[in-house]
Amino acid sequence: MTKENEISKTLYDQRLEELQNKVEGIYKKVCLHVILKNSKVENILSLSLEQLKGLDKGECAEYAFMLAQHALYIQKTINTTQTYKQWLQKHQRQFIEDHDKTKVAQLIDHLEIQYSQLEYIVQRVDYLSKCMSNLGFSRRNS
Repeated sequence: MTKENEISKTLYDQRLEELQNKVEGIYKKVCLHVILKNSKVENILSLSLEQLKGLDKGECAEYAFMLAQHALYIQKTINTTQTYKQWLQKHQRQFIEDHDKTKVAQLIDHLEIQYSQLEYIVQRVDYLSKCMSNLGFSRRNS
């Protein structure tokens, strides 16, 4: 092997390793349980009917704002997930070994599932935020 081929192979190996590290990082970043973990939001979502009846208009507004913020965070994660998926699809052909191609294909499938789940969740959280806001308005007008 010539020196140029060795250098070229080394650069290729480095690039492949960078791509593999990026894939690992993407997988860790978009885990659903990490994205959804927010104790304040969990507490709001688990309020009973009696607790909801006892909220004043200020608490309703505060909770509506917190839910809206969380919906925005989830939407940002959806956008990031979509970007990662597109990046992986673009770079998928750079993976030579079948094992790496399979791993990337599985990650793309995982990202697609995450995307679908997050789309549903963000709609629900946004809806609950609007409900909480409406509850606060109704308390203000009564």
